[in-house]
Amino acid sequence: MAPTTATIRSLLEKTPGNIAAKRSNPGSLFQLGGLEEILAPNVKVEIPGFAVTVTGAEAIKSLSPHPEFPALASIIRLDQPLTSTVTHVVGGGSDDIIVAITSSKATTHSGKPWDHESVLVLHFNNQDQIDSLKAYIDTKSISEHIEASAA
Repeated sequence: MAPTTATIRSLLEKTPGNIAAKRSNPGSLFQLGGLEEILAPNVKVEIPGFAVTVTGAEAIKSLSPHPEFPALASIIRLDQPLTSTVTHVVGGGSDDIIVAITSSKATTHSGKPWDHESVLVLHFNNQDQIDSLKAYIDTKSISEHIEASAA
């Protein structure tokens, strides 16, 4: 059974940059906001647009969960405002699946605006933990930001 939509909304709206700063962790682009609090130990996170899969809560929380994704701080200026909003949450409660549409805005080091939307499909196990997460992200925009940060 999944948490309520209000709980998921609240967890998703925790600002990733602030969480990374509090952990003294520049953070990878695998930023899940407060969802990290309810990941199952063996969670599987997939980003189909990049053909990326990372398994395990500890791997997701690490500095570098996947070699193709640089630290968030290398792209986004964490000293500038970073907003995360949740535009829709569907499911939850007695359903074991929640779908959330999120948006984030920030300032990048390259000067190009970070204006990103994604769709998350979350599956919950019988312990109210996320055991599967698929993130459908704007792969073109993210690729451009990764390339700009490497230049």
